[in-house]
Amino acid sequence: MFVAVGNAGYFGGGMRILPKYDLTDGLLDVTIIHPVSRATLMRLLPSVYSGTFIKDPAAELIRAKTVEIDGSGLFAMADGEELGELPMTVRSAPRALNICVPVSRVSK
Repeated sequence: MFVAVGNAGYFGGGMRILPKYDLTDGLLDVTIIHPVSRATLMRLLPSVYSGTFIKDPAAELIRAKTVEIDGSGLFAMADGEELGELPMTVRSAPRALNICVPVSRVSK
């Protein structure tokens, strides 16, 4: 089983793990890949880059303000770093980060 929680659509290397994200909705996006065979996992892997893996019945997408994750003996990771052992609660913090961008990059 694989679980990803975030508020932006892409993970390292251009993997589109949270393909239906919305940075402005105040919600966390959660992608769950339920247990599958190795053959199915290998078939799904290339579609992670386009986000089309969500069409597979093993994929589930959820949106929530708060996500609780539990798994005995498992660790949570972010950007390749261990955050700590589960259980873990993740909460959305709308408008908590101010981002400065050049005017030329702002859509009108």
